Amino acid sequence: MIVDEVEAFGGDILKFAGDAVFCEWQATTSNPLEAGDGISLAGSSQGSIEPWHGLGLEECVLTAAACGARIVDKCSDHPVYDGGGSSGTQVATLNVHCGLGFGEVVGVHVGDRESRMEYLILGDPIEQVADAIMIASRGEVVASPDALVILEETAELDQCITESDMGKPQVIATKSTCFFKPKGNYHVQKVWTVALQNLSTKPRERLAKRCDDWALPALTRLRQRMALYVHPVVVNDEFAMKVYPGDRNRAQERHRSEAELRDVYTVFIMPLITARLTGDDEEDCKVLVLLNDIMLIMTRELSRFKGHLRQFIVDDKGKERRA
Repeated sequence: MIVDEVEAFGGDILKFAGDAVFCEWQATTSNPLEAGDGISLAGSSQGSIEPWHGLGLEECVLTAAACGARIVDKCSDHPVYDGGGSSGTQVATLNVHCGLGFGEVVGVHVGDRESRMEYLILGDPIEQVADAIMIASRGEVVASPDALVILEETAELDQCITESDMGKPQVIATKSTCFFKPKGNYHVQKVWTVALQNLSTKPRERLAKRCDDWALPALTRLRQRMALYVHPVVVNDEFAMKVYPGDRNRAQERHRSEAELRDVYTVFIMPLITARLTGDDEEDCKVLVLLNDIMLIMTRELSRFKGHLRQFIVDDKGKERRA
């Protein structure tokens, strides 16, 4: 449900971190809607398969805020019924809260091509979101001071925000109320999304089209590289489907026994380092190399003891660094 809302507002899912989802709205320097028929949808870097949304900084923050407001409105106090349907005996209630940050994020692939790879994201917006989430109660969207400064350019903020200390994270929406209203032409925010979706296809569809003409060895190499980012249980499940090609039920049975009915012992490991970007290329490179070394050591030691790395996270919605 949350993923559907993020995609509907033109956002990208960067990473699932524990029970949270990190999403991104990437700003571009020009708007493809104004570029005519000859626009490129390849993104800011050549060969990118990510959608080019064509939104400026202010529009990105406004869109992300609107998406957060929609998520808490739609998903807060969400009833869960016995059997997984939409009726019957209610067995639980799910809740969400959102944090909004603004700034530059760095994505780096850590690990090696022999054992395991992980896509790691870090940067000041992650810290901002962590601070915002610590404040946000159930059904609330909280924006960082940096995000509020940008949001004020495109939206009229409610009096309860403007009279508050803008140097602190502020609640900008709850399940029942939105405390910001887009200014002027920005009220057509949903139109951006619809128009841009008409201009571009989803990343997985573009990737499939690119792979149509690939030779089998190239597809095999791609599968091997992608498998490095996937939990071993999932990779083993794919292997099981090949071992039992004519018996899908047996393959699914094996998957359930491995993925759902396991006795799991979890260890949280927190390296005592400061994984923060400074803007100094030399110093930041040292941090990234250190994170990669930690990833390699953990992967090696876990393998020795028949363990698997679940996630490698710089900040999991809090001030602690966990791996």
